[in-house]
Amino acid sequence: MTTRKDTHFGSFKNKFERWNINEYYYIFECAERLFTASVLVAIGPGVIGASLVSALFLGFALFIGIKKPYVIDIWKRALFIKIMGITLCLTYIGVNCTEEDGAIALYAPFVILTILLAVLITSVVLSINDIRIYC
Repeated sequence: MTTRKDTHFGSFKNKFERWNINEYYYIFECAERLFTASVLVAIGPGVIGASLVSALFLGFALFIGIKKPYVIDIWKRALFIKIMGITLCLTYIGVNCTEEDGAIALYAPFVILTILLAVLITSVVLSINDIRIYC
């Protein structure tokens, strides 16, 4: 009895370059997401938690910007999302390091909302563009 192999089997892994560490980038990305969630749950989005997550995002942003691990130009989306994550963490750090009734605490929800909307709009636009180009 023969089994039919799915035509898309391994297609996600094929989106990454096949040299050095880039082939295993997805594994590191999954570990980063588990670490980020664990830190934010265990420590919270305070100064220490946001600093750890921000440092991790900065490392990934540098890796993505220098190595460009994706075959096509979707590395720009991943880099943008990491930069927005760093900005979000820095906003949390700023709120936690200032007075509760200060200007940073007052405008922080608007900054966070703007960052999340920017990520959402950018992801939608780039996804539509990718579908138009590659499908």
